[in-house]
Amino acid sequence: MPPPQDQVSTATVFASDSNALSTLSGMYIQMMDNTRGLFNGGLTIYCGLSADELVNSFPNIFEDPFRTNSLTADNLQNTVLYTQAYTFIHTANTILASLDGATHLSSTTRAGLKGEAEFVRALAYFYLVNLYGAVPLVTTSDYSTTALLARSDPAIVYAQIMSDLADAQHLLTDSYITTAAYAHDRTRPNRAAATALLARVYLYQGAWSQADSAASAVIGNPQYLLEPSLDSVFLSGSREAIWQLQPVHETMATAEGLNFIPSSVYAPPFYYLTDFLLNTYESGDQRRLRWTRRALNGKTYSYKYKRALFDSARIEYNMVLRLGEVYLIRAEARVHWAITPTPHPI
Repeated sequence: MPPPQDQVSTATVFASDSNALSTLSGMYIQMMDNTRGLFNGGLTIYCGLSADELVNSFPNIFEDPFRTNSLTADNLQNTVLYTQAYTFIHTANTILASLDGATHLSSTTRAGLKGEAEFVRALAYFYLVNLYGAVPLVTTSDYSTTALLARSDPAIVYAQIMSDLADAQHLLTDSYITTAAYAHDRTRPNRAAATALLARVYLYQGAWSQADSAASAVIGNPQYLLEPSLDSVFLSGSREAIWQLQPVHETMATAEGLNFIPSSVYAPPFYYLTDFLLNTYESGDQRRLRWTRRALNGKTYSYKYKRALFDSARIEYNMVLRLGEVYLIRAEARVHWAITPTPHPI
């Protein structure tokens, strides 16, 4: 596929620490400047439709195939997910390739840039390998060598993911990069983000002991706490947040808020939860009480994010990694480890 138009390969980008850090900020903005993207709403919707957890209220020739298990390679939304992943991978690869000659950067900035780029590349490949199986493994920004790459076995892709995350753990710090205006933000990945994602990767690989160890490292970090109120989990500055992305669109809050909350009291939700999903909740489950809402047409929709339109305060952020998931990773790993304690080769 052709390289993206918004290249970051010019020498001026890496002429100073501030310019180089702005490059990564631009990539995170690009992740959020959409409503159905890989990192902003798309995975929730299309995986939810495919897993029989969501139904789209309005017929759509690009979304219906996800729900009816009739997806084809030329599906527009499918192409968006795939292409966006490689766009971010290309940006990460360009940053990594440019660091060698970036002599004007401080050692701290250089380490942070490399760690964040490797983290983003690992996350993009994690989604790709789980959505598509064997995919081209691109680790260079040289289009002439990547344009016709064959697909790599998932085991090889996972090996690269784990290598990137192990390196990111070493390069990133426990602190978050913030600004005075957003002093409590957790919108730049840190060491805990790399460790949490590595725990997820180990779990998916069946490496139960390693998943337990990585998850326990995050759980034992006093920087992270489960929020006592479920209404606070997805707020900016949530103590449960390990990595969030800040909304940037001028007309909406988070994509999930926009996609799920009806446009008016009388309107149906754009997507509603299936009985199959709703029946999995036990009586009194606070997630159903606090994170779902019933529309006038009787359909129940997701209400984890409670704002759909632009809010200048930006009090809700898109959650990518959170402590609640890490607890579940550890619990699942321990159950499997108790049943099949044989170490899994990775």
